[in-house]
Amino acid sequence: MTKLDALAEAIGHEDAVKPPNHHDAYFRDVMTISANAASQLRAVLPKEIVTQLDWRTLRLQSGSFISDDLRSRYTDTLYSAKLDGRKAFIYLLIEHQSTIDKMMPLRMLQYVVDIWSRYAEEHPKATKLPAIIPLVVHNNNRKERWTKSTELTDLIDLDQETLEAFRDYLPHFRFLLDDVAAIDPETLRARDVRPAVLLMLMLQRSVLSAPGLGPWLTQLLGGLLGGLSPRELRALVTYLLRVGEMSTKDLEPIFEQLDPQAKEVFMTTAEQLRAEGAAKARAEECAENLIQVMTAKFGVVSQRTIAVVNEAGMSQLKAWFGRAMTANSVEDVFAH
Repeated sequence: MTKLDALAEAIGHEDAVKPPNHHDAYFRDVMTISANAASQLRAVLPKEIVTQLDWRTLRLQSGSFISDDLRSRYTDTLYSAKLDGRKAFIYLLIEHQSTIDKMMPLRMLQYVVDIWSRYAEEHPKATKLPAIIPLVVHNNNRKERWTKSTELTDLIDLDQETLEAFRDYLPHFRFLLDDVAAIDPETLRARDVRPAVLLMLMLQRSVLSAPGLGPWLTQLLGGLLGGLSPRELRALVTYLLRVGEMSTKDLEPIFEQLDPQAKEVFMTTAEQLRAEGAAKARAEECAENLIQVMTAKFGVVSQRTIAVVNEAGMSQLKAWFGRAMTANSVEDVFAH
């Protein structure tokens, strides 16, 4: 494997765990905090599951089970916990699209099987598989509720009579659904979850460019900002600045009015985002220049090479740019 091949493979691995958009990044920032996940799960899981789960054992697990071609649509989080004294998993998938995926029961079953397969590989002496509780959180700012089935058997192309006759020989699977998009705001605000979870659910079902957003946001944040940790507050500010159409200047007085300490985190985060944006712009310009130099010297540059260049940091780009001046091939540029 060449150095370029290794770099391309590393990028593919990073893409497999990196949230594809700001909505999903915000969801993961909030829901990868165990206390937040516990409050959301307690609010939506059936009571018989809530009472039997040992919440003290709730632990975040690594990895994602979503295929690359679907990462622009979904993000997922996996937790483990003791259920009735035995190890179990809770698998959360967030769906932000307003177009409902009618094949979701099949997709969720695939992810559940993937989790079992990984467990079996990691525990070769195991004789049984852990229970997995699958939960889809559906949310969008168009308030379009979930309209498709959560049952796998509803996807089977058989008439009802034949389906009943063959039911024992077909896989039985159903996922739990938290249809946030269908819940009215007052009911959602009354949900017994931690402030960071409530803010995330409310913001992701709202249009953050609507007229009068400032007063609405002030009312929503009132009483909740004080319950956020610095990490949660940074995630909130990042989401508002990246997704909403309110500028730093618009948002600053809201945070100052509601919580002076929150304003400090807000200003620090806003400055970090500005610096990141400027650094990204410089790196993009350097990457573009490097690709132009390689194209002029070596001819057509592959898409794989372009992907590697576009993902690199400034220091790496500068090193490659220097080598490109004397290299005899594209491979020589990335040889060290």
